[in-house]
Amino acid sequence: MDPSLAKGLKNQLFREFSDEIDVVINQWVKYCKESKLDSSRKKWEKFCEGMDGVFGPFLLAKYRGGSRRKPYICMATFESDKRKYNSWNENCIFSKLLYFTNNPVWVESVPKAFSVSEHAIQRIFERSLTDDSPREKNFRKVHFAYELRFAPLWATYWVYMTNPKFESGSVESIEIVLPSPSGLLFGEIHKDSYCEIRTFLSASQLSTNQSTLYEKMVFISHKFSDSVIPFLFHKFITDQSGSIDELIDFMMATEEITEILRTEFQIKI
Repeated sequence: MDPSLAKGLKNQLFREFSDEIDVVINQWVKYCKESKLDSSRKKWEKFCEGMDGVFGPFLLAKYRGGSRRKPYICMATFESDKRKYNSWNENCIFSKLLYFTNNPVWVESVPKAFSVSEHAIQRIFERSLTDDSPREKNFRKVHFAYELRFAPLWATYWVYMTNPKFESGSVESIEIVLPSPSGLLFGEIHKDSYCEIRTFLSASQLSTNQSTLYEKMVFISHKFSDSVIPFLFHKFITDQSGSIDELIDFMMATEEITEILRTEFQIKI
């Protein structure tokens, strides 16, 4: 896509995004109140199935767990506020995680799993669309969210992998790579921070090594994106039976990825 056209789509997305997310979150709150949940499994099933309709393309990841008596659901979506990088001073769109339990009713919102800079958004449009791609509002929203569907999973990976380096004080920031359905997202992570996505390369632009990494990361993404892993860094989840076992399975699956990043990409993890 022509860079000027991609920039225009990016600017339009930013203007629309905050208001749309506010509407979606308000719809979710209303939906929760109107569902009148109790111990009925049937009502809980209907409630969880309805989440897709409430969030639409803004639902990046979802996981259901717990027991029949104490079920829960976790969701990854976006925040409404436009914020700024400390380093680039660029407008960003941030993600957040939502946790909901039924017995007892408990809701929590956890901000800043990752952020996407305006530069990265422009590159996503420029490098994954054509000039003939639809330009209507809904298409922009759907395509942007689609390219970030693996980000909640890999944001968790980067926080887990880089924490020992930051605790030792040996580094101040670490480069990160996350897959999308159409290519690779690149950025940084800092101590006590979130993953900052800064740019994007489409699959056709990748080098041989990058293409290998992309294929392996996407394969893992399809297996674990709808697992508990994107929501693991909350005590409520780590206290759940089986959560640590899933983390071990995920880390075993990513051993080859970690080695490629260390040796071929010289990333300090």
